[in-house]
Amino acid sequence: MPHDPHLADLMRGALAGRRGVSERKMFGGYCWMLNGNMLCGVEVGRYMFRVGPELHAQALARPGASQRTMDSGSFRCELIGVGERGSVQRGRIAGRGDPGHRATTVFVCESALALARDAGKLPGGARFGGVLTPSTAFGAVLAGRLRAAGMTIEP
Repeated sequence: MPHDPHLADLMRGALAGRRGVSERKMFGGYCWMLNGNMLCGVEVGRYMFRVGPELHAQALARPGASQRTMDSGSFRCELIGVGERGSVQRGRIAGRGDPGHRATTVFVCESALALARDAGKLPGGARFGGVLTPSTAFGAVLAGRLRAAGMTIEP
């Protein structure tokens, strides 16, 4: 996520010296972790905070917070791959919800679930590893999980 340096500095000041809080560069911006779990982050012009279920309704009632914004967005990505010998493959992936929040969450969670629950079905098996593209690492397993989660994936 692109970030706002001024807001990042304000957040650093507010969290300085707190036990268990660490700063991490993530998604092209900055997030702060509390005991290893995401606590908050900054985007351009706004903060993001993680709240527990008991404070969810109260947080959404605050100015600037909007469940509707996260739910109403969508994305569509056209993919074109060219092989070493000039062959061309095309595909498309699309989904509902804000791409920076809803879609990213679905991608990350379904990838983690594929590793945890479907390791034996992954290309190369459970012991295949290293630095891999999502397609190489997860193949049809992730595509199936994403379709089941409501994403559109077309070859």
